[in-house]
Amino acid sequence: MSELQEKLSAVSQNTVKLADKILLEYMQKKGLTIDDLQGNVEMQNYPYGINGDDTVTLVYWYKDELILKVKQKIDITQPLVTRCVMSIEKGDW
Repeated sequence: MSELQEKLSAVSQNTVKLADKILLEYMQKKGLTIDDLQGNVEMQNYPYGINGDDTVTLVYWYKDELILKVKQKIDITQPLVTRCVMSIEKGDW
């Protein structure tokens, strides 16, 4: 079980690094600071299946502008065979 936890942890860490990179890119493009983001970033959590698909989705907004979406899909195809796919979509900025 620890091997699975390590692999899921690695996927999560890579996703966080990429999300941070996109957030920094957004801040640079918009000329924003951390102080600008304080209290102005909204996160919406869409639990598994709520959007009519089989993903968990986190969506980040800054003053009604989409920054990014992080989607996670856990696919259990067989007993003891699990695949986790995480993807990040950048907003249209």
